[in-house]
Amino acid sequence: MKVIGCFAAIMLLAIFFFGCGSDACDEAKVGNTKIITPISYNYGVLYFPCTGAIFANSLAAYRKQNPYVGVSVCGDGTGPQGKDVGYYVNVNVQ
Repeated sequence: MKVIGCFAAIMLLAIFFFGCGSDACDEAKVGNTKIITPISYNYGVLYFPCTGAIFANSLAAYRKQNPYVGVSVCGDGTGPQGKDVGYYVNVNVQ
């Protein structure tokens, strides 16, 4: 039982220290990265060819220009080992 407790404690510490390995967690980058214009596939489907802080700031800029839309997001999984290199966004007018 002690082994499980030690393992859980180590995992919690790892999550605490390394929980966000992305630049999206860097508050200094909020609003301070380049903005990517999404590729439109028509019918409310957009593709943002970016991740991390660039994606977050690009989506925020899109929402600023289009405040009356709801969005759902799906990673593309096309990078090495299925990592996301961009996100598909489905836009719904509210």
